[in-house]
Amino acid sequence: MFSQFSHREHKQFWTICLVILAMLSLWLLFAPNGVIRYYRLQNEIAVVKAEAASLDEQNQALATEVRRLQKDPAYLEDVAREEYGLIRQNEMIFDFSRHSEKH
Repeated sequence: MFSQFSHREHKQFWTICLVILAMLSLWLLFAPNGVIRYYRLQNEIAVVKAEAASLDEQNQALATEVRRLQKDPAYLEDVAREEYGLIRQNEMIFDFSRHSEKH
């Protein structure tokens, strides 16, 4: 089939094929739904999945905390003492953390 064409026509044919191939490649890369956008979206998906996993861990930790606060009186007392400075009735606190200055 190609034997009936001249060398110049062969060269033009392959040049046109290369130009079409180059245009198609560029279109596949940079089109609105092209390869570059695909990889960007894959990266975004990975980031969102990592955030979701982190939020799931935080959610589980908070759920455990809530269960312990609701069902474990000793834990509730520890939290009340540590975070809110609460004490039991007839209990005194001595704070030795401050040093008096000598004049």
